[in-house]
Amino acid sequence: MAEHTPGPWEVEDDDGAFTIQARITDPETGEIDHEPIVWQMGGIDCLEDAVLIAAAPDLLAACEAAMAQLNSWPPAEWGYREMMIAEALEPAIKKARGII
Repeated sequence: MAEHTPGPWEVEDDDGAFTIQARITDPETGEIDHEPIVWQMGGIDCLEDAVLIAAAPDLLAACEAAMAQLNSWPPAEWGYREMMIAEALEPAIKKARGII
């Protein structure tokens, strides 16, 4: 499976037509460009949906960092809290990665 477009992603509001864009920095020049990810979402919760989608790369990175921290301890040493956190993180990470 191909990797997703790296973040950060941003929301651009063009009079209620929202576009999700990836902010891309040219490694040679340092110039910042924007690459559209999702174009003109519509609906009642348009802005809320756009903001959530734009946060997706950051949310995935946070979930993976939390899972990596949990995995730094042997599962045999996990308590109830750690098991519940892992049970919430694992399917979310798999869904974001297109595994399930």
